[in-house]
Amino acid sequence: MFAEHVGGQVRLFDEGLTLLHLHSVGILLGDRPRWQPLRKAVQPHGVTLTDEGVLEAWAPLAEPGVGFARFTSALLSLAAWEREHQGLPMHGDWLVEEAKLYLRAWKPAAELVEKPEPLRGLSGRRHGFDFSLDGEYVDAISANGNSTGAELRKLVDLKHNPEHRDLQVRVIVDDRRVPDAAAEEVSILGRFAKAWTMSGLMVAATRRGATAAMQ
Repeated sequence: MFAEHVGGQVRLFDEGLTLLHLHSVGILLGDRPRWQPLRKAVQPHGVTLTDEGVLEAWAPLAEPGVGFARFTSALLSLAAWEREHQGLPMHGDWLVEEAKLYLRAWKPAAELVEKPEPLRGLSGRRHGFDFSLDGEYVDAISANGNSTGAELRKLVDLKHNPEHRDLQVRVIVDDRRVPDAAAEEVSILGRFAKAWTMSGLMVAATRRGATAAMQ
């Protein structure tokens, strides 16, 4: 979200980054007539989607918080629309951010490092992870073959490097929309890493929170 003074008002806008994000996660909106569902999602919050693909809201200079609240509400509406679009699961940063919350609740005393230093595989390629936590590297992925395939290639490359033979990895697979498919992916990944469903992580985090509350 960006803001600028224009006359006696504050203009809030996104520089087209929301449409860019939707495109990056595979939601191809095409030409402007297909943007109508997005316009309907943000209009109730006083936000418009311009023909240039920019989300835009205006607020009085004396009350910029009004515009900020409207713009934030519009972004949350678009986030909900993204998750529901064609029944697709959560993608990319959305899933990683959610996993971060539950990982912290699961092991609140352990240091959670985001985007730790990449590790080099036998091929020479450097591989990154979403987190490191309590001696483990952690990735959060969607339950589909492409995600699993990419994760397996990473794990095999790293495991074959003698420097990382004792590497501990935990992979969180989002199972909430396609539990059967997720179970298959967990079974495959479990041969090379500690594989866990997102539901399993949520249960562990809830139990840890309940135990802490009783102490």
